[in-house]
Amino acid sequence: MEKFIFDIDGTLYDNKTRTIPASTVEALEKYENKYDLFLATGRTKFILGPLKPYLKHFKGMVLMNGDYVEYKGKILRSEKFEQTDLLALIKGCIEEDIVLALTTPTDCYVSATSDLIDRVLDGSDEGSIHDKNGYNYDLSLPYGMAWVLGDRANLDRMAEKTPNVDVVPWGHYGGDALIKNHSKANGIKAMLEHLKYQEDNTFAIGNGDNDLEMFALVKHSIAMGNSSEKALKQATYITADISEDGFMKAFEYIDKITKK
Repeated sequence: MEKFIFDIDGTLYDNKTRTIPASTVEALEKYENKYDLFLATGRTKFILGPLKPYLKHFKGMVLMNGDYVEYKGKILRSEKFEQTDLLALIKGCIEEDIVLALTTPTDCYVSATSDLIDRVLDGSDEGSIHDKNGYNYDLSLPYGMAWVLGDRANLDRMAEKTPNVDVVPWGHYGGDALIKNHSKANGIKAMLEHLKYQEDNTFAIGNGDNDLEMFALVKHSIAMGNSSEKALKQATYITADISEDGFMKAFEYIDKITKK
């Protein structure tokens, strides 16, 4: 049986309409017993709100861009920043006036709240967002990922100051801050090894720069029509935009090439 790994934002969830398209829900219901379905996202556990009614369709989750992996309630992988790298990230954000949201699997600690932060964290569990009113973080907590919000030029300068932290931009206003050389691919490998799956039997559907390592790992990579330029170039197939039934059309293509 083929195994499928999906991004959330821009792939399953339409950030423009803040909804999951009806055709996407139809595809999940249609194919959950035909293929093994897994999530792979930059989101963490406390911010799966829009997907919660549909988690029943997935066998496991690769969260926090690969640094938290869960299968049937069992944690297979949970990583955190080294304190020296965390301190460098905080210092860089202070110097470049960047809003920093440090995350554990269950909570988020933000240096400042704003309408943009509220939008980015839309769908969070109640009580999971903590306003630090500055950069006074408890460094004993297991921060495994961060979101950084600010002007792209400031983000680029901050990234130069933190060489042991990878910054993956979303666009011109923010991005993911990750442990160096960690990605969704690391989490997917942990899942595949646990379940004894072969990489050659895996497919991935995504749309962003943080999906590139995932695309490189699997045999078939499918980019949504609304994908970033890098994702479109790397994918082995491009489906339609999320608003044009791209997710369902991706599975129609898969059925053809697997003759199922």
